[in-house]
Amino acid sequence: MMSQTFEKNLEENLFLLMKKKQQLVSKFPVDSRYFNPFNILLGGITDSYMDATMAPLTVLLGRREITKSFSAKYVRRIVSSDHSVTVVAWSESSRVDRFIYKEQLFNNNNKLAALSEATFVPLKKIKKIL
Repeated sequence: MMSQTFEKNLEENLFLLMKKKQQLVSKFPVDSRYFNPFNILLGGITDSYMDATMAPLTVLLGRREITKSFSAKYVRRIVSSDHSVTVVAWSESSRVDRFIYKEQLFNNNNKLAALSEATFVPLKKIKKIL
């Protein structure tokens, strides 16, 4: 059973799930509390927006997975005039033992600001390791 907070966040941030393309598009508000003194959104917050799209995508696709690795490349700054960001996540490839997801994060002007790639593994595989 999903928590009420998770469901509320999905309702607020979920734009579109295209199962055929295995893609999820989310939009998040940009909060000025998370800017550094140079008026640039913190990288960890940018990563959180991407993870907060990728993880629900795995659930919506009916997969029980957990992140094994995550990497991001920052292309453009998110600044205070960017009132929101849009994240597009998709399932790139899958095997029995791992799934690759990719994402693009866009600023409020629809300009690419960050890219990420993550490897997820089935939850039961993690339990065996522990």
